[in-house]
Amino acid sequence: MTCYDAVNFSRWRNDSGNQTRSEDYIERFVLPTVKASALFGGVDADNLSGLLHRCYLKVLRPGECVYRRGDLPEAVYLLISGKVRLSVVADLSTIVKEDLGSGATFGDTALLGIQPRSDTATCLEMAEILAISSQVLAELQNQYPALFTLLLLNMSRDISRRLIHHDQLFYEFNGQSAP
Repeated sequence: MTCYDAVNFSRWRNDSGNQTRSEDYIERFVLPTVKASALFGGVDADNLSGLLHRCYLKVLRPGECVYRRGDLPEAVYLLISGKVRLSVVADLSTIVKEDLGSGATFGDTALLGIQPRSDTATCLEMAEILAISSQVLAELQNQYPALFTLLLLNMSRDISRRLIHHDQLFYEFNGQSAP
């Protein structure tokens, strides 16, 4: 099984699956998902275009993983199309944390927390994924601090929404209603 984890992130950039797409393709198929995503909320068209040219677009097959639990974070990901499963192996069984669809952002918690990945992200079907590397984020911090701040705020909001959702699931699992 191929995995594009932190150790092999250069493979993500250099692999033949890293698609160089025409401007028409980006405009018709990638940009609508990007514009609708929480990650890019409030980013104006000029900044969005410049940012997309710094990102990596990759098509992965079913069974390929984006990263594994324990990997060091190298990027945050936006699922353009397809499905990705976030899971954890515990006591020889796999626990599915979440199945993600088009428009979902993942990998952000480990990147912001500067912590190893807490789960494994595996493609359930053909998936096109946009990767924003930590290097690009560092460049944005230095060259475009307002854009960097907006992306950071958007990631934080998205993480907060997921935490609230997981809290609700925890209460339901324990037969209680959320306070």
